[in-house]
Amino acid sequence: MAKKLKKPRVFSKKEEEYWEYNIFVPTPDDFHPTLADGTVEVSVMRLPYPKKPETIRTCVWGGDDTGYDRDEDFRTKEEARLCFERRVKEVSNWGIITVDMLRELGFVPA
Repeated sequence: MAKKLKKPRVFSKKEEEYWEYNIFVPTPDDFHPTLADGTVEVSVMRLPYPKKPETIRTCVWGGDDTGYDRDEDFRTKEEARLCFERRVKEVSNWGIITVDMLRELGFVPA
């Protein structure tokens, strides 16, 4: 079962809100390397780029240089907030994660 790092964080940085949620999820795959306890870190975050669409990024990383990302763009901050909440709930329910599962969910190598 996934191990929560902390509750979702929301904080302001130069008048921009930054949202982030992190969790460790077990994997049978090698993420070059997988973390010591056989997990990968999954993060969901809002990327507050000025003058660009609202972006929610979900990323999965092992201990070094192998990771997968999925970005979703929205027109409004409210749409992004709703997606962030859905993604936090989604990754919290991942019991195990594989590279094939990530690809099926639309993740691409980072």
